[in-house]
Amino acid sequence: MTEKNRVLPPNFKLRNIFTKGKQAKVTSNIVNVSKQFNKLEFPKGFKNIHSYLYKKLKIIPYTEGIKEIERKRRWKLTADELLKIGTIVDTKYCNDIVNLFLAIAKSLGFKARLAKVFDKYENVHSLAIVDILKTDNRYLINIGSKDKYWIKPLSKDLKLKFGKKLPDGWVVWKIGLDQWSIGLNDSSQERATIVADAKKFFDKN
Repeated sequence: MTEKNRVLPPNFKLRNIFTKGKQAKVTSNIVNVSKQFNKLEFPKGFKNIHSYLYKKLKIIPYTEGIKEIERKRRWKLTADELLKIGTIVDTKYCNDIVNLFLAIAKSLGFKARLAKVFDKYENVHSLAIVDILKTDNRYLINIGSKDKYWIKPLSKDLKLKFGKKLPDGWVVWKIGLDQWSIGLNDSSQERATIVADAKKFFDKN
């Protein structure tokens, strides 16, 4: 199988309808995966999910030969579809991983959302926000990085609006159920919307 086919299998049809919340939808496949984490102690157990994700999904090098097909695929897969395809593309996978994590977290009974963020270097990233229900515990998790995983407590009183500064130099762009819920479904939007907003923000601040 070629690298292109690993990124996007033959006959796999990319969608053109992007329903809010469906990108991180809990399916029977997600529920089955989640069962192995049922008895873990959280929040420590989130690291186990992180380890699972990067063992389960094969990282494909981001080369000139797959750039075009990777752009077509980026931000268009549901968590369930990502599990079925089984690959992520190096340096371009944060949103895929975060949405799969959100689906697993929701299956385990947590409230989980995506934070789309940027930094002063014009990097764009996805983080996960997880609430442990019936408690005051909320966490910001860098699940979309293989080598720089971290989890930090986040006050539930913190207003997570545009421009709010977060740990590790990240700044809130938008918060949502997934990227589709905040209107992102094509990689071209990264520079046209998020980076443009980041430049305006840092020009003023």
